[in-house]
Amino acid sequence: MHFSLTVADRILVLLADYAPFPEPLVFPRDVTQEGLSETLGTPRGYVAQQLKNLIESGHVAWCLGRVADYKKRLKVYFATETGVAEAKFLLKTIDSCAVRSPAGDCEDGGTVSRFGGGIPKSDPARGDLRQTEPNRR
Repeated sequence: MHFSLTVADRILVLLADYAPFPEPLVFPRDVTQEGLSETLGTPRGYVAQQLKNLIESGHVAWCLGRVADYKKRLKVYFATETGVAEAKFLLKTIDSCAVRSPAGDCEDGGTVSRFGGGIPKSDPARGDLRQTEPNRR
């Protein structure tokens, strides 16, 4: 059984690691639009669109904060309680599905690494996960 994550799902899972956000003096770059875009390998404009949808649905919130290596404050995003619950559900669903590693090995009930290797991107050529969204590059 294959399970596909949308870009919004992947954003939510990544941001769940930062919720609730205890106002640090400097936020990590990973929680900005640019950082999420690079982590997911998705265009920044599409990440911004998905963040807007997640904010409207109450899964994500934002605030202005200092980000490492930036002079001005930027919008930083984090998952709300609803978003964290949804991310946990997604991760539980992923853990119960067969997941292909980047090497092509099939692991039944394996855990997907959120960082390091990142959430596997849809890549039909590798046979990882079904692609559910058009590639907008």
